[in-house]
Amino acid sequence: MNIFIKKAVSSILVAAFAVCTPLHDAYANSESIEESADLKFVDTAYESASSVLSKNDIPECLSLEASENSKFAARLYEKETALDTVLFANKDGSETVYIFNEDVKYANESGKIVDKSSKLYSNVEDKAYSSDYSYVNKENDINTYFPKFLKTDVGVTVEAQAHSIEMYPISNVVSKVTADDDMYGVYYDGVFGEFTGIRYEPSFSGYKEDIVLEKMLEINLNLY
Repeated sequence: MNIFIKKAVSSILVAAFAVCTPLHDAYANSESIEESADLKFVDTAYESASSVLSKNDIPECLSLEASENSKFAARLYEKETALDTVLFANKDGSETVYIFNEDVKYANESGKIVDKSSKLYSNVEDKAYSSDYSYVNKENDINTYFPKFLKTDVGVTVEAQAHSIEMYPISNVVSKVTADDDMYGVYYDGVFGEFTGIRYEPSFSGYKEDIVLEKMLEINLNLY
């Protein structure tokens, strides 16, 4: 599909800042104490004889940063005092903390604090959505459900803390969902007629919506 024009429209329940951009990187030596308004690092002995960092220790919001940075040796979960904070021990004995401008972790159904992910899953288990919806970002406390068919009575739904918002385009077209290969977005074709579509990407706090023109259209205007 050749996309010539891509016009971004207002996102639903999405903050204006970038999800994966940390507000602050702080570096603390393991032999000292660093304090700020939100964080306090207490002296902790760390031996860097062997790496104990696994892929599961790298949150989605830092996947690119961590893949390009070989200094991390371990994830210091016990020192992460807030849902917007991720902390690592470095191989040189120092520590690196990332403070984000939104929560990048949440408490799952078992009450365990885990990293958020925007990845979509096709097994929609919630009975309220299982019949009409195909995909959900279930590794999050703010869930976005994408319907099998986008139409005037079934739209994209965001649910958080037992509250939900459903939105759909003003269009008579019924459009079937297509998921990206990497499962981080979906597409509905022909929503506003031929050569148009809508692309959705879930985020940690909602979703992003793009209206897509798939082909350049010639418009003849009669000027008087």
